[in-house]
Amino acid sequence: MLKIATIIPVHDRKNITLNCLKSLLAIKNNSLFKNEIIVVDDGSKDGTEQAIAENYPDVKILKGGGNLWWTGGINKGLEYALSQNRYDYILIINDDICFEKNFIHTLLKTLLDNQDSIVGATTFYSNTNIIWKAGMNDTKKLHPLLKNNYQNTNYKKELPDLIEVDAISGRALLIPVKAIKDIGFFDSINFPHGFGDHEFSVRAKRKGYNLIINTKAKIFSEPGANKSFFHLIKKKRLPEIVKSFKNVKYDWNINKLIKIYIVSRGKVKGFLGFCIHMAILVKWILFKAILSQNKFENLVNKKIEFFND
Repeated sequence: MLKIATIIPVHDRKNITLNCLKSLLAIKNNSLFKNEIIVVDDGSKDGTEQAIAENYPDVKILKGGGNLWWTGGINKGLEYALSQNRYDYILIINDDICFEKNFIHTLLKTLLDNQDSIVGATTFYSNTNIIWKAGMNDTKKLHPLLKNNYQNTNYKKELPDLIEVDAISGRALLIPVKAIKDIGFFDSINFPHGFGDHEFSVRAKRKGYNLIINTKAKIFSEPGANKSFFHLIKKKRLPEIVKSFKNVKYDWNINKLIKIYIVSRGKVKGFLGFCIHMAILVKWILFKAILSQNKFENLVNKKIEFFND
């Protein structure tokens, strides 16, 4: 029987975390695999740890001090899992998802049939048959770096079962332990929260691993509107928006944004891509500063609708 360690970093989202665990634990172990769950609770103050211990006593809880962020939480879970010397695969997931009942079995069978690979799931919008993303492919442009596959399309059985991609979201991916030992851990120094999965994908491909999405391995989630630049610029005042460029939780954090461009494109092209990206964001800040509120909100709403179409 193959053994899987599922690592879930969490912080102050008790009800979301419990809902994820309920869905995950509804997936029963079978003759092919046994799944063990490791939650890395990074200093939650909302009773997350106590609620997990009371409702799901078999779940292993590792504690963080509140400064691990997503990538550090993943690495803490990896350190523990590898120290146990009993796991064959690592399943990394976010706590804001629910699962189709054959999710783990489907991912595992894909890896067994495709050596030297890492496999991810297809994300659907919650309670729908509409795909949010089926992995991401490199645009080969300076900007943007990646494009979500099949975004906002209805799932059809005619879709290929397997899609080879250039990046896999850390929302749900299955990795052989031997690949972790070969590729290394996630880069928590340069990408503490956001882009850690992208950088790991780039490193894995350069090591010769195939990145595969199985369209029949389904998870369900919703994009975090609070982390969208266009939602934030619509709601916040200019000083708060400017400060957000230094906030590690946002993908437009200047420090990690320039680093992921360089990782993906090299120093010269990466710097140019970063400059283009920043110019676009600055343009929207200028729009907010000079346009009337109604006109600005209409422009932002059109942009949000474009991404949601």
